[in-house]
Amino acid sequence: MNSYPRRRRHHRNRASSGMTQVVLVLGFAALLAVLFVFSPIGDVIHQKVLVPIAQSFEQWKEKRMPKGSVAEVLAQKTSTPTVLPTEEPVHTDVFSVTANPFYILQMGEYDSKEDAELSSAKILTMGGGGYVFDRDGTYRLFAAAYADADSLKSVQQQIRRDGFVNEAYITDTKTVQITLKGVPEAIAIFENAAKVFQQIPDELTDLALRFDKGERTDSEVELDVAKLKESVESALNSLSKIDSEDIEPMQQTLVEYKNTLSTFLESHDTMKQDHYAGALKHLQLASIDAYLHFFEGT
Repeated sequence: MNSYPRRRRHHRNRASSGMTQVVLVLGFAALLAVLFVFSPIGDVIHQKVLVPIAQSFEQWKEKRMPKGSVAEVLAQKTSTPTVLPTEEPVHTDVFSVTANPFYILQMGEYDSKEDAELSSAKILTMGGGGYVFDRDGTYRLFAAAYADADSLKSVQQQIRRDGFVNEAYITDTKTVQITLKGVPEAIAIFENAAKVFQQIPDELTDLALRFDKGERTDSEVELDVAKLKESVESALNSLSKIDSEDIEPMQQTLVEYKNTLSTFLESHDTMKQDHYAGALKHLQLASIDAYLHFFEGT
């Protein structure tokens, strides 16, 4: 019966003792704070105790933490994602285009264009091209072009026997480099256009020779020229899909081909028979002139 009140007194004594200890600790902490702030002892504690502890902590942190900024640390911990290509890779190719030599029959050389054109009409009636080739203020009158020196020499000897003075004019061979950047499809388009560019003067030279030999009629020549025009138009349409300044000189040459081929076809039906051979050679020489302009301007 009497044990219960004793336990309660015992608990009250323990609580009172605990509160006393708390008060003493708080009082001691307050005393230390006053000493630290208002007395020289605080400065000594700060310099001798707290500062070394802070420095030691910073040294420990530098050893344990990665160097660099937060972004660099995050970058070290983050793997680089794989970037999938969204466009086709750009290819760069360098094309070498070499001028084919042509062996041209020259019937005269003039200082004025008017004099050259007067003689041109006479050459046309004789079956020659009568093409006025203008370079550096000199006007050369061309009759025909040949693919090799022997063919030209044979014709020269024949017309000299007929009393016509003539000379050989041989075009220079030159190689130009064309750098083209683009996807593989663009490279293939340019390669095909370059073949047409090289093909037209050669095809017309061969066609004029075959007509002179009687191997092609004027109707067959018309069909052949129409096919060459179609190949030029196809090349131009393909090149229009390529956005590059590098192809502009070749585009311009192909446009000149197209214009001369169109002129020949438009006048085909009204052309006099004795002028037909000369008109075909004139077309051949006009294409060679455009061809040479390409190499002279690049």
